[in-house]
Amino acid sequence: MAYVMVFFAALASGALVFWLTLRAGTSDASGTADGDGFLPDLSPDPRYTADGAVYVPVGSDQRSWQTRTVGILGLLIAITLAAALLAFSLYQVGSVLAKLLNKAAS
Repeated sequence: MAYVMVFFAALASGALVFWLTLRAGTSDASGTADGDGFLPDLSPDPRYTADGAVYVPVGSDQRSWQTRTVGILGLLIAITLAAALLAFSLYQVGSVLAKLLNKAAS
C-alpha cells in the first residue's frame, strides 16, 4: 500500500508541474536556432486554440549535442533530487505518526 501512495503522490506532483509549466505564460524572446554552439536555441512559444487550451509545438530545428546533454543531465538531477526529497519527507511523516501512535498507546 505504501508503494501505491508514493506512486500516486509522484504522479500528482508530476501532473501539477506539467500543468503549471504550460500555464506559465508566453516568452517575449523570439528567434530561430540553427543548432550551432552551446545552448543557442529558444523554446517555442505556446499556441492557444479556440477553446482556450494550450499546446506547445514540437520544434523542427536541430539541437546541438551540448544542448541535448545538458537537458539530459538536468532531467537526471531533477528526478534524483525529487525522488530523494519525496522519500525523505514520507519517511519523516511516517516517523512522526509512529511516535504519536506509540505515545497514545502507552
